[in-house]
Amino acid sequence: MHDLKWSKTEKKIARAAFEKAYQSECLDIIKKIRTKVKEISEPDNIWRFHDFLTEKRDEIDERYDYRYSKLILVFARLINEG
Repeated sequence: MHDLKWSKTEKKIARAAFEKAYQSECLDIIKKIRTKVKEISEPDNIWRFHDFLTEKRDEIDERYDYRYSKLILVFARLINEG
């Protein structure tokens, strides 16, 4: 897969699909953030919220890699995860 060549059209389509998936996942996280912020009532809740954000950041960073050598695997994983 490292030798896979992307045409300009494929790159454009891939970028649009990648951005759509990324935006969708980020919007889902925003919804969760809004709910979790309402639950913050004690100092300990702040650190749980921080942990949640850190976990989501790590997941996003791992899942969304736009290097062309990795992109097919990224799309396969996204499809597999729904």
